[in-house]
Amino acid sequence: YQEIAKEGLGFRAFGPVLDGIVIPHQTWTPDAPMQAAHIPMIIGTTLHEAAYFCSDGLKRPIPGDDALAAEIGRCTHFADFAEEKYRQLVSVYRRKMPNLSNGELLVRIGTDVGMWRNAILQATRKIEAGGPPVFVYEFAWKTPSFGGLWALHGIDLPFVFGHPDYSKAWDD
Repeated sequence: YQEIAKEGLGFRAFGPVLDGIVIPHQTWTPDAPMQAAHIPMIIGTTLHEAAYFCSDGLKRPIPGDDALAAEIGRCTHFADFAEEKYRQLVSVYRRKMPNLSNGELLVRIGTDVGMWRNAILQATRKIEAGGPPVFVYEFAWKTPSFGGLWALHGIDLPFVFGHPDYSKAWDD
C-alpha cells in the first residue's frame, strides 16, 4: 500500500491484498483463485459504502452537477471513469432519484460504481464458473453515528458475524 500511496492513488488502492499465495489474483477477474472454486461465497456491501470515503465532500457545498461529477471521481473506489461518465451518471440518478440531495447522490453513485458494481461482478463471475452457491446482500441499516444518515462501509460486519448487540462506532 505504501508504494501505491506514494503514486498518489490513496484510497483508490484500497482492496484485497494480492499476495501471490492466498489471493494470487483479484477476486472479481476471470482468473480468480482456483482454490476458491468449491467454496460458497457471501458478498455484501452497504447502501452507503462511500459515505465515509466521501466525507470531505459531504462537509462542503456541492454547487452543481459538474462539481458533483468531479467530487464523485475524487472519492470513488474501484472505479476510475472519465469525468464525463460521472456527469452522465449524475443525470441518470437525478432522474431516477429526484429527492436525493447532491451529497446523497455523491454517496449513492460513489457506492454503486465502486463497491456495489464490483460485488455484482464478483458474484456473476463466481456463478458463471459453476459450483457452490453465491449469496449477495446489500445492508441498509443506518448507524447512529454520522447523524443516523448512513449505512457506512463495514457497518454490516458485526451483524454478518453474529454480533447484533452493535454499539455506536465511527463517531464523527
